[in-house]
Formats: sequence, structure tokens, C-alpha cells
Amino acid sequence: MPWQFLIRGSLILAAYKFPKFQIIFGYFVIILMNIICMLFLFIAWADYGTEPISVIKFEIGTGLAFLLTGWVLGVALIRQGRRKVGQANKNSSSPV
Repeated sequence: MPWQFLIRGSLILAAYKFPKFQIIFGYFVIILMNIICMLFLFIAWADYGTEPISVIKFEIGTGLAFLLTGWVLGVALIRQGRRKVGQANKNSSSPV
């Protein structure tokens, strides 16, 4: 369990210190969640005809939830990272 805290802490620190990492991580979240969504939809397609319809609906719903969550979190990370990059560029270009 301590290694999980180390990984989470390093990701949070990297996103805080390097806004471009946050943008890249946002794209990574979108791609990863789309892959998980495709996996659930493929599983639902493979189970169609052999499993009850409630199982198929659950798999489709879970896949769509992953898709929506990935897009919302990914776009939020990308927008936040771009805002931080813009603020950094604005602060560095102004004469002090």
C-alpha cells in the first residue's frame, strides 16, 4: 500500500509543478477511459445471446459511464493545464 501513495503523490506533484504534464495526463485519461469503454462494449457484444439482458444493459451502462467520466475528467485537466500555462506565460512576459 505505501507504493500506491508514492505513485499518487508523484502524479499530483508532477501535475502541480508542470502544467504541460497535466495536459498530457488529461489526454492519457481520455484515451484510457475510451479503451475501457470499448472493452465493456465488446464484452456486452460477446455476451449478447448467452447472458440475461440485465447483464448486457449493465455492461453497456458501465462502458458509457467510463466514456463520459473519462471525457469530463480529461477535458477538465486539459483546460486547467492550459489555464496554468497561460498564466505562467503572462506572468513571465510582464516586466517587473
